[in-house]
Amino acid sequence: MSKMQSTFDHIVEGHRVVQEATTRILGSTDVEEVARQLEGLAEVLPDHFSYEERPAGYFDHLRDSLPGKAARRLAKFVDDHRYMEGELQDLLEAEARDQAWLNWAHEFARNVRDHEADEAALAAAAESSAE
Repeated sequence: MSKMQSTFDHIVEGHRVVQEATTRILGSTDVEEVARQLEGLAEVLPDHFSYEERPAGYFDHLRDSLPGKAARRLAKFVDDHRYMEGELQDLLEAEARDQAWLNWAHEFARNVRDHEADEAALAAAAESSAE
């Protein structure tokens, strides 16, 4: 297995884990369950994001595969990563775990889900341009 294939496999697995957690968050109205899922995301998101961003990794491959098109989108993805990590910490540190907090957690999960979908779309474009 090539190093790039190993990278892609790792990214795909990370996306699966994130997608499952966001689906569970969005499907729950139980504050404690949502908090558990957010804690789980806090354990995987930073590593997932840094793995995508590492030198000669996933984002660099996308940038090389889609020159001119990808650079701004990838820079936005990196900015999104920092923002989502901060928002996740804010959610976990929030004192009140009420309906407003639950709504915030659901909005966060939707944003993460949409971000991952945008990354997948860019990867699909890179794959189709390589063919």
